[in-house]
Formats: sequence, C-alpha cells, structure tokens
Amino acid sequence: MRVQELVLAEEIGFAGNISDVAFQAFNGETDARFYSWRMMLCHTSLDELTDSFTANYDGNTPEVVCTADPLSITCQTDDWVAMPNFSDFAYDGEDNLLIEYQWQLDNSLDVYTWTWATEIQRILYNKKLDEDTGFSEPLMHRLRLTLEPEQAVVGTSWGVIKAGI
Repeated sequence: MRVQELVLAEEIGFAGNISDVAFQAFNGETDARFYSWRMMLCHTSLDELTDSFTANYDGNTPEVVCTADPLSITCQTDDWVAMPNFSDFAYDGEDNLLIEYQWQLDNSLDVYTWTWATEIQRILYNKKLDEDTGFSEPLMHRLRLTLEPEQAVVGTSWGVIKAGI
C-alpha cells in the first residue's frame, strides 16, 4: 500500500523541525500490524495532488522519517497514534508538506482514522506499492504534526523581562 497526503503551508504556520506525525483513530481496533512500514516527508510547491506519486515530489527528494517492521498499533477510539522511531524533518515554512507512507503487508486488522472532506485532491493511494499512479480523493486524515519552531521567542533574557524593559 502506498499513500500520499498534502498538508498546506497555511495549516502548518511556520518553519521548524517536525518531530512527530500522529493520526487520530476512529475505531479502537487492537493489534493491527503493518509490515515494512515507512513514512517519508517532502516539500512540494503543488497546491493539489496529481495522480502520480513521483510528480507530487515536485522535484524534491522525500526523506524517510519513520520505519518499523512491523508497525504495531493498539489504540482506543480517538487516541492519537504517533509514529515510532521518528527522525526530525526540517520544514521550511513556505512549501506545502507531502506525507507519504507505505507498507508491504498487514494482518488485515485496520485502524480507521478520522478524515475530513476538502475541496481539492489531498490524498493519493494505490494498493500496489510499485505503481507510480494512484487514485486521488478530496479528503484528508486528521493529523497532528509536532513542530518545534526555529525560534520560539525573541532572544530576550529573563533579566530584561523581569525588569520590565
């Protein structure tokens, strides 16, 4: 299975290091396993997904940020399912973000996640991992990105703040 999702820059808000991506479970199915799981992040200037996985990279190289074999998920309804062994991704704050995840096999136990309808093609998928084209839909999974901004506050010392200067 191969899936891409497009997160718009205005939904993210600013540049920084993405240190986690999580999905919100719709059901509480337990012990779902996804074999040879990997997640990649990539900058893209595209405002809508095409039907080609490669074209959606927009000339950029996706970075692998998470792998697991298997990815095992046990959750309750509405739990946020974070990705294990996540490597930081330096997000530039200007481009849109392409999230791609892939797996080769699963144990036929699904973890459905909340989705919401969009007005543009924001998800692309194909059940065959080696295919470059897929089926697009105007919807998104409910995602939570953990983003550590490049600079959280203006460089002011606590002494200056305490003094009220």
